[in-house]
Amino acid sequence: YCMAYEAGFSPVCPVLYIPLFLNDRVPEEHKAGIDMRRDILRRSHVLIVYGGDVDEDVKNDIAVAGCLGIAVTTLSPGNLNFFRDCINGLQMV
Repeated sequence: YCMAYEAGFSPVCPVLYIPLFLNDRVPEEHKAGIDMRRDILRRSHVLIVYGGDVDEDVKNDIAVAGCLGIAVTTLSPGNLNFFRDCINGLQMV
């Protein structure tokens, strides 16, 4: 997260905090969690995938990001220029 922050992004990880108030085993709450993640994703400029294990939820997020034209990347020291280019290319309103 520090690298993303240092590149000018405010990292948000719904997978870490949504389970604090929703129970994924309850179907209605599971769907609400998916809806919340999708809403956050729609407001994002970049989806950064952390770690080596990509589960079905993350695969779906990657697919949705692709459909929405949101850049998707992994985080490593070698691609910090990508983040900086993204920041420079964003039009702030």
